[in-house]
Order: sequence, then structure tokens, then C-alpha cells
Amino acid sequence: MMKPHKRKRTQRQVIHPRVDLDLYNRLKAYAARTGAEDSAIVNAALAQYLDKSSDSALVLRRLDRLTRRIGRLQREIDGLTEFSTTWAQMWFAHTPQLTPEARKAANQSATRRYSEMFDFIRKRISGRKRFLVDLLGPDESDDLAADNGGTPPGAGNGLPQ
Repeated sequence: MMKPHKRKRTQRQVIHPRVDLDLYNRLKAYAARTGAEDSAIVNAALAQYLDKSSDSALVLRRLDRLTRRIGRLQREIDGLTEFSTTWAQMWFAHTPQLTPEARKAANQSATRRYSEMFDFIRKRISGRKRFLVDLLGPDESDDLAADNGGTPPGAGNGLPQ
């Protein structure tokens, strides 16, 4: 003999909201397609709305995070632009014209120093600290700090060892 199935009772409150006819028809069509009860669908939809766990809420939170990151990127681009233009102005102001005889030695020195610069940059990029943190300071709105256990990405000594 089979035991009768006992359904778990939860406390429920009856409400009587009024919905648009189009929304009601969509609810009935969805219930017919899925075999779910109207109240189960409404309960799930209301819980999702109140918990702000809908796809649109998740997308909006992600868009907010992306907007902050784009703001940081713009700040970094502005800093790099200012640095580059200032560096070029200083280079033109302090670099003397070379005689043709001195150019060969200067080209050899420039090639060697250029290679050393790239080695330095390679080591710096592989480290945790970036140039822009030195130049602009830490970004207060850095939401990655929470993702990294509270350590902002620019922390640490980025100088080559």
C-alpha cells in the first residue's frame, strides 16, 4: 500500500493585484506552456524582482563596473598623453644637435639603451606595480581591490631586481 504524499505547507498570504490584460494573457500562456501554476510563477517573479537578481539587474551592475573601468582607462590615457608630450618637449629642449661624426656613436648607444629600456619595461610589466600608480597615485574607486583580497593591483615594488 502506498502512503499518501504529504505536501509541505507554507504560510501564504492572498493578494489581489490588478495586471494589464496583455500581461495576464502572457502569464496564462506561459503557465500553459510550462505546466506551472500562476501563483508559483508570480512568486518566483516577485522574489526575483525584490532580490534584484534578475538578468537586467545583473547586467546593470556589470555595466556600472565597466563604466568605472573605462573611467580609469581614460584617466590613464590622459596621464600617458601628458607624460609623452612633456617628455618630447624636454628631449627637444635638452638634446643638442650632433655632428655627423658623433651620430654613429650616438646611434650605437641609442640602440643599446633602447634594448635596456625594453628589458626594464618587460620586468616592470611582469611585476605588480605600474608606472601610472607612481604617476597618478592609486585609484580610490578600484573595484578590483575587493576581487584581489583587498590588495590593489598597483601595490608592491615594480622596480627591476
